[in-house]
Amino acid sequence: MSTPEDIISTYTFEEAIEDGNLADFGYISPGVRLVTTPGFMASVNTYQLMHIFLTTVRRIRPDGPNWVVFKPDAEQHLEDEGRTLVTPCKGIKENVYAILEDHGPYQVLTILLASEY
Repeated sequence: MSTPEDIISTYTFEEAIEDGNLADFGYISPGVRLVTTPGFMASVNTYQLMHIFLTTVRRIRPDGPNWVVFKPDAEQHLEDEGRTLVTPCKGIKENVYAILEDHGPYQVLTILLASEY
């Protein structure tokens, strides 16, 4: 019988894309793949989407910051010894996370709502 930990650890990134739990935008640069959640895509307008995407691509790095947290009324600053950039995004109803993770042969940049984390 499978435990919840077994199920989570065997549910792959590719399966999440196939199931529609992640939208795959392909490689945005050599070795970096962009995915978003349907909840994130449904919650932002075009301006917010472009602001979040461009800010993330300009600032996120494997050696830090590898998280960007967008908040409606934040002052831009670094947290977690430089690993997390907190920055404003006007009009969003919920905090948005952009997370860069190592997936072996490539990096994955995931953009999602805080409640989806």
